[in-house]
Amino acid sequence: MLTPELKIIKKIKSHSYSIKNVSIFPSGNLVSVSSDQFIIIYNDQFDIIQKIEHAHDSIIWDVQIKDEDNFATCSNDNSIKFWKKDKNENKFILKEIIENAHNIVYKILYTKKGNLISSSTDGIIKIWQKVNDKHQCITKLYHQGIVKSLLLCEDKNILISSGSKKTRFWDIRNYECLQIIVGSGADYGNSMKRINDDIIVLAGSLCFDYSLISLKEYY
Repeated sequence: MLTPELKIIKKIKSHSYSIKNVSIFPSGNLVSVSSDQFIIIYNDQFDIIQKIEHAHDSIIWDVQIKDEDNFATCSNDNSIKFWKKDKNENKFILKEIIENAHNIVYKILYTKKGNLISSSTDGIIKIWQKVNDKHQCITKLYHQGIVKSLLLCEDKNILISSGSKKTRFWDIRNYECLQIIVGSGADYGNSMKRINDDIIVLAGSLCFDYSLISLKEYY
């Protein structure tokens, strides 16, 4: 059997500095964020349909989509920003800013209920809930050290935070810390991905290996 040759089908010249993250809308449209402080939105053919210049005052670390008309971004400028599509102009505009949300906001993610979770260099994880059209912090979790990665497994009622050479497992029903794993690839530049229902993979930029962690005990 011949192995097919993989080819690059398209190269997109968009950002002027390193791209930090991308996320995909339900429609297939794409949004990317970068060190150049721009947000760029592409259609499902990867053509640029909107460019938001100077969206933040520093590096934009993450972008997370809530639904087809809403997404959030976070930055080195300590803020979280919420963007909403203006149906009249068919483009995204800034709707809300949480200033000084953290000391550098590295990671954000949405829950199924629409709450936002954020993490930072300050070692604190915050849960944000929208109250009267403004997001308010309703819970703080203390990781104790830089948190570079978050993973939410709502089917197992678990939030996982990783960084500063430790990984913490939180029960999202009461936000208690259930377990701490020291080491296991949890350095200052780590990444977590869920492979299947029961296994996550954890890797770090300063490590030469990665760890597989079982979630079987969490139901």
